Amino acid sequence: MKTALLAFLVSFSAMASECYVRTTELVTNEVTMAKEFCVSNIDIKLAGRYDSKAFIKYTLDGVEIEKMMNLSMGVDLRNGRVVHFLYNFESNYYGGSCGDTTEAAINAELEMNKDGSEAKLINIKGSVSTSYDNCHSQLREIQSVPFNLI
Repeated sequence: MKTALLAFLVSFSAMASECYVRTTELVTNEVTMAKEFCVSNIDIKLAGRYDSKAFIKYTLDGVEIEKMMNLSMGVDLRNGRVVHFLYNFESNYYGGSCGDTTEAAINAELEMNKDGSEAKLINIKGSVSTSYDNCHSQLREIQSVPFNLI
């Protein structure tokens, strides 16, 4: 049984040192957002539908971070690839509770081969959102912040 389980666990690592920058200034000074987002490594561990994970090493303005993401809810692209939607790589808040709230965030999607042999981040973008009553209304986006590959 252990042999069958170990044979099912698959691990791939994708070295993709790519950097993205934003050239747009934020519409508010209440929150901050990194100007440079660099992906240095994506390590995929396939272990069944609900136990598969991606470990992503990246930097925000030179500060190293590692994030683990569960890979249970991907969408099959029918070309041997799967997209996992909207992961948050940075989030800064001002305010909170039931008052005014402003958030700056950097999000991306993970696209990978079904077998985990290749993975990359796509649709990397930042956003600034606000709410005047965080208890009774959702945050609404007031600025989309593009990140460009350098």
